[in-house]
Amino acid sequence: MEVLKWILKPGEYKGYTYSYIGNDGKDPFHGMTEAEWLAAGYQIMTDEQLDALEKAFHAEICGQWEEITKEQYYDFLDVLPSINYSDGGFFMQEPLTGNIHLYCQELENRFYSSYQEILTPKKRIIDSLRNFLILKHKNIHDKVLTSG
Repeated sequence: MEVLKWILKPGEYKGYTYSYIGNDGKDPFHGMTEAEWLAAGYQIMTDEQLDALEKAFHAEICGQWEEITKEQYYDFLDVLPSINYSDGGFFMQEPLTGNIHLYCQELENRFYSSYQEILTPKKRIIDSLRNFLILKHKNIHDKVLTSG
């Protein structure tokens, strides 16, 4: 059974690795050994270490909402067939990584996006968006009170 070691740049994980090292001790794309990757400033991880890093990455990016333009929303909708389109919301078909997809939602003629796990229930996604909007409104209200 082949045991893989994963190559990545420390502190720069964005859901993917640069390459891997197989049982032969070299990565198949660059022909570099583990020692050569380490000397070049890269980090080598086991499956377990990468799984933990990926879980933390997902927790960091999922549910971070931002308002987008109507044009961006329709561009995302038109790029590829959407997944689970309903009530103005959809997942983009192409994942960022694993089961993490960009989710877009129209709500009261405004448009929002956030990375979400593809199996997240729609109610939880909408609740998350509503909480984002409540917090955003509170922050704006607090800023107005303290500046005046």
